[in-house]
Amino acid sequence: MEATEELVGSELGTKEFWDATYSLEIDNFKSHKDVGEVWFGEDCMDRVIRYIENSSEIAKTSSILDIGCGNGIFLVEMACAGYTNLTGVDYAEGAIQLARMVAQDKKVDVTFQAANFMSDLSGTELPACLQLQYDVCHDKGTYDAISLSPERPREQRLRYLDSVRRLVRPGGLLLLTSCNWTADELVAHFCPAFSRHHTVPAPSFSFGGYTGSVVSTVVFRRPD
Repeated sequence: MEATEELVGSELGTKEFWDATYSLEIDNFKSHKDVGEVWFGEDCMDRVIRYIENSSEIAKTSSILDIGCGNGIFLVEMACAGYTNLTGVDYAEGAIQLARMVAQDKKVDVTFQAANFMSDLSGTELPACLQLQYDVCHDKGTYDAISLSPERPREQRLRYLDSVRRLVRPGGLLLLTSCNWTADELVAHFCPAFSRHHTVPAPSFSFGGYTGSVVSTVVFRRPD
């Protein structure tokens, strides 16, 4: 991982923020079935799902782990599209409670587990879902939140890299979406532990002679 200028710390990098967020979103779902925020927008989520559906490497039965699954809507949509081996983890217990409610409401079968995938625990002390390796790991916003940690963000990012590499099987894929890092920055962060496999195109904007995207989605492959 290359040295890089860190992001300014934010409350989005704290567990307290997410606990409070999902406590409110659970109340909203109970009162009027509002699943809550779809981070980076539904269009972004749909682009990733279309990539998966069009990939010859990802089968309906492939094991898929959503890291920092939040309200679980990504996996719920994947289940509705016919994918059958889906697991979501989040360190906010409220997120998992909401995700299970959303999945039950949509009548789909998805496994959700409250767990900190960056935990220092090992072996049998880890939750069962974190003792496995997956064909695909998906992250939309979790790496961003970790990068916004008010305390030791570079250390947190390095721990993320070690943890996610443990979870992706050799030859497997990591689909990572960020609104804080460009595709080139993500490549600098994750290679050579992973190799760049594909960049999912996103709508671009132009301003002052520069062209860029609001979000970046990079598909990485773990070397065999």
